[in-house]
Amino acid sequence: MNARIEQMRDLAGCLAQGVVLATTRDNAGRELGQIVTGLSVVSLDPPIVMWSTQGQLSGASGLSPGHPLVLNLLAQNQAWLLGLFNQARAQRLDNIGRGPGPDGMPEIEGCTAWLGCRVLTHHDGEDHTVVIVEVQTITVTDQPPLGLASDSVLTTGTAGDQFAEALGPASLSHLLARAYYQLRLGYLPELARQGLSEAQYFLMGAAALNPGSPAERLERLVAVSGHKVGSSDWQRLARHGLLEMQGERAGAVPALTDAGHAVLMRMAAVSSLNEARATADFDTSRVQWLKEQLMELIHGTRSHWQAPDF
Repeated sequence: MNARIEQMRDLAGCLAQGVVLATTRDNAGRELGQIVTGLSVVSLDPPIVMWSTQGQLSGASGLSPGHPLVLNLLAQNQAWLLGLFNQARAQRLDNIGRGPGPDGMPEIEGCTAWLGCRVLTHHDGEDHTVVIVEVQTITVTDQPPLGLASDSVLTTGTAGDQFAEALGPASLSHLLARAYYQLRLGYLPELARQGLSEAQYFLMGAAALNPGSPAERLERLVAVSGHKVGSSDWQRLARHGLLEMQGERAGAVPALTDAGHAVLMRMAAVSSLNEARATADFDTSRVQWLKEQLMELIHGTRSHWQAPDF
């Protein structure tokens, strides 16, 4: 095993739980940075890393295949950078200490590690972009990494204590959101390959599990996931030959085609495998217990307007 593969193996946990500032130079020569979290090591040989980010990113931002970028694994004393950058869009690296990294890309000073990468591909969905890169160089320092659960991410003092209790990494909301986010990473690339958004995948699942239900009811079922869906999503699925709308427009009933069932089964297999990997260290009784607790939480916090469909 060569040194780069060993370094990737050692860094895998830090990349998944740490905070990374991806930096590059776009086609216009602007130096840009964007916070990314929850990176997943797809392969060690060759070393390939994947992440998902909110919104769409274009090739003009430096994501065209072959374009170089640097993944800067932030150190504990660099939490202040989180106030300057976010996950929604790339921003300019103004007044940030940096030097030339691999291929001349900007490299943030003082990090735990730097990974020089080249973009393999990126998949733009309607509400997310999946980015896949190959790691070509790795440089590691002795700086401890900044983790999402690190105290240095939180504000100190009384207000900080209140914030940490309500929204910090030990809060129930944070843990549920983090678990959901990391589980999604396992199936988003397959969704991108199928040309589907997550909302459309949920609509197909709702149609399969509730045959004969009108589109309006299925849209309400999917709405609890936080996705806003409507006629344009049904139309796109129909254009792709994945479903047919039966009946009058007001009460139209979506029905999956054979092609739609095939895609849904493929996605179900990917999702099931992803969950199995995530719970590999759990015995069956613990998984069942977790599901039961979550179901109780859902029913206990359900609003009156959600009954009886939810």
